[in-house]
Amino acid sequence: MKLRDQLTISFIAIVLFVGVSSALLGRYFIAAQVVKEAERRVQSDLLVASDVYRNYGRELELRMNYLAQDQSMVTALNTPDRSLITRNLISAQKRDKLDVLMILDEKGNVFFRANNPLWNGDSLSHDQMVKRGLAGESYSAVQILSPGELRREGARIGKRGIRNSGDASMQKDPNEDAGSGMVMRAIAPVRDEKRKILGLVLGGIMLNNNYDLVDRIVRLVFRGERYEGRDVGIASISQGGVRISTNILNENGSRAVSTRIDPEVYDDVIRKGKLWLKRAWSVDAWYLTAYEPIRDIDDRIIGTLGVGILEGKYEGMKNQIVRVFLGLTLGGMAVALLISYLLARSLTEPIKDLVMMAERVERGDYEAGEEVDLKMKRRGSKEIVRLMDSFGTMVKKILRQKGRLENIIQSVGEGIFVFDREGRITTFNRAAERITGFKHNEVAGKSLSLVFEGFSGLMENVASGPVNDRAGETVQEISLISKAGREIPVSINVELIRSEEGNMLGGVVTFRDITEEKTLDQMKKDFVSSVTHDLKNPLVPILGFSARILQGKFGVIDKRMMEAVQIIHSSGEKIMNLIENFLSASKIEGGKLELEFTSVSLQELVKKYFSLIDLYRRDKEIGLAMVIPDDLPLVRADKVQLERVLGNLIENAVKFTSRGGKIILHAVREGQFVRIDVEDTGIGIPEEFIHVIFDKYKKVKGTTIQGTGLGLYIARSIVEAHGGKIWANSCADRGSCFSFTLPVAPEGYSI
Repeated sequence: MKLRDQLTISFIAIVLFVGVSSALLGRYFIAAQVVKEAERRVQSDLLVASDVYRNYGRELELRMNYLAQDQSMVTALNTPDRSLITRNLISAQKRDKLDVLMILDEKGNVFFRANNPLWNGDSLSHDQMVKRGLAGESYSAVQILSPGELRREGARIGKRGIRNSGDASMQKDPNEDAGSGMVMRAIAPVRDEKRKILGLVLGGIMLNNNYDLVDRIVRLVFRGERYEGRDVGIASISQGGVRISTNILNENGSRAVSTRIDPEVYDDVIRKGKLWLKRAWSVDAWYLTAYEPIRDIDDRIIGTLGVGILEGKYEGMKNQIVRVFLGLTLGGMAVALLISYLLARSLTEPIKDLVMMAERVERGDYEAGEEVDLKMKRRGSKEIVRLMDSFGTMVKKILRQKGRLENIIQSVGEGIFVFDREGRITTFNRAAERITGFKHNEVAGKSLSLVFEGFSGLMENVASGPVNDRAGETVQEISLISKAGREIPVSINVELIRSEEGNMLGGVVTFRDITEEKTLDQMKKDFVSSVTHDLKNPLVPILGFSARILQGKFGVIDKRMMEAVQIIHSSGEKIMNLIENFLSASKIEGGKLELEFTSVSLQELVKKYFSLIDLYRRDKEIGLAMVIPDDLPLVRADKVQLERVLGNLIENAVKFTSRGGKIILHAVREGQFVRIDVEDTGIGIPEEFIHVIFDKYKKVKGTTIQGTGLGLYIARSIVEAHGGKIWANSCADRGSCFSFTLPVAPEGYSI
């Protein structure tokens, strides 16, 4: 039977696709519609809750206006006689269930405090609400009162301040200071017959552990609706991110105050000031919630007002509708699946055999290609016969190409081995055998990290590196242990082979023995170290005696001799600087660079160095400027080594800047680091040299200015030893900007 007759199965596939797609899309749209309806309701509920919240403040404001119109207030403030209002205020406080009630005089000083009559006379003129009241305005708003402000209202109020929520990682909100509280306050001016303001009436209701407002919201919005034994609706008020009033219950039946709101809600509503309309976890269940920020009189966000509907209720509705829809869909699909199964049996067997042979080829078993002819004889489909014939031809071509590739790999002078996706060695050439002492049959199929020490860390670095369009690649020097146990330094290149999806398929390792190079490099280092020390010994007295001659310690000399001695001293200093650079480079390479960290002022250091090079830059008529803010923190650094870094960068800027140019040094704090920029208008650096100028002995080609190529290498090493970074930005003929960072000195760090 021909394959085209068997392709009728595609019809069944279409039926399955349509059926599954319909089921998935139907379930999605049903779920989306239910969630959308729930979101509309919870958003509407938040609007109602917000109105209740605002009316709560307006009611309080009306009560304060009512008290302000009491004649006894006018009389007491004119007298002044506190006894005239004591009874009225205490009675009003109990009647209106006020936590805060006080009378202030026309200057904003407390005249009478109902909770604490003995504490008066303190000034609240700095309070924004009091300022509005003295301006003749009646006003209500929520404010955060500090622990001290609450204690002044009495011990009973002070004990209701916010408690630690127990999550130390979240205690970063200044509104959550322990002992503080959120209070709905209102103020109204007390006026005499001529409308003159004699004082103010200020009252408040503390929202912490006060459930009157949230219970009122729940009654008006959800009307006692329940689902599976629990309230459908919730309402809560938070101070910062900590709930201070809610109808959500803990497992023991108590109100879930002092618990935190969902971190995502906190981030969107408190930090970003957005309206939240999503699902959120509240103590012990998921709710479809809506939150809005609570702002104080200064429009600062100090908490949240939120409502929510139990997600389980809508999940139940959604699941019931989905079950009915899926039942109908699955019934129709079952019939189509039965038909497709019967048609597929005649096609799947030969395809299954072909897949198994392909998998064997993938594992390296190329004998599968020779079995294709036997498989073909058991199949009557012409299309299957042609497919298997093509497969056998393909395997034979792969074998020929594999043979040619192995011949090339074996003839290469460098060591090469190939590994698969599990890190097992599959190819090991003759050069690799010569270098390591291992034979191909001794390492084939074994893990790289088991055969060669030092490969585990290298492979992890390569595998976790960036994936580009071709492969992951890294070059590094490591030590391999040969079969004889000898440590061999090698320069190694690992190139990963990845699929289009970025999955690692294997890799190729090329390496060469660099023992002789290492020996020659060490000889060079020893020679440079020896020569620099031998040059330094006679140079010290030359500099010393030439300096004493210039200072006149050996008597007066004529002008020509003075110029000659100055040339000797200047040349000696240049040689000494070269020697110091060579010695520093040697210390850095040997890991012997020692740093003595202290707190260093960049302003003082830069001013000192500017004064040292002032004459040099004046000769070239170069402008020199320093832009460092006064509040720039001290940096943690070795002062001597930091001077070398700054000196190198500034001297380079002067050296490579033409007459009449400009050099600017900027410094700015960036988090826990200070960034320093040395910017010039000099000749600039070609783009192809930007990434190598910090390497040892690297110099920009084409420049006539001489140097050792060690200065920037030493500067980079010193900065990195401080825990900072250094980089450069430049364009040819447009100047350069060298930047580096240093850590800010911790507070109390000794100078």
